[in-house]
Amino acid sequence: MRKTAFFGILAMLIIGTYSCTSTESETKEKEVITKKIMYDVPIVNPNIVSEEDFERDWFWKNIPETDLDRLLTKIYDKVISGETQAYLYDATGNYEDFEKIPKKDFVKYFEDKWFVYETIQEVDAKTGNVIDVSIPLPLEKSQIKQLRFLEEWYYEKDEFCKRIIAVAPVFVTDESQRINILYWVDIQNIKE
Repeated sequence: MRKTAFFGILAMLIIGTYSCTSTESETKEKEVITKKIMYDVPIVNPNIVSEEDFERDWFWKNIPETDLDRLLTKIYDKVISGETQAYLYDATGNYEDFEKIPKKDFVKYFEDKWFVYETIQEVDAKTGNVIDVSIPLPLEKSQIKQLRFLEEWYYEKDEFCKRIIAVAPVFVTDESQRINILYWVDIQNIKE
């Protein structure tokens, strides 16, 4: 009876020790570097005419056209059609929660709210003075030249890893080179 009790206690100690060390090793496997980091990545490089002209690899700040078309379909066309959920971009947000843009209202945002204004100068017919006139220009898919990523960075075992939380298309207008970031897309929503 004493032998059985001894082996029972010994087995419990071994199991307890093993489960403590495995939990400890699991927590050591992932070391968070930062919970949030946000940065822009150029995806259309206007300087590349050919590889020889640029003297760099063609993929320097550049996505091949077929890949770019597929990506823009996911983060623009599918968002506008309501197939993919979009979230309002808040430049000063804490990014713990994202505010959904109602799918039925998304096209209205582009038609009614999201414009870039180009300023041109005209002569006022009454006074003869030169005045600035702002003209609203709609934002278009072809203006997406960069992506803004929101990520978590961490080490897992000996490997540096990134977890993409969300991606936002960056609209760059040719006229002013101003950037406009309007909405986030959850990276999980842009799978095929």
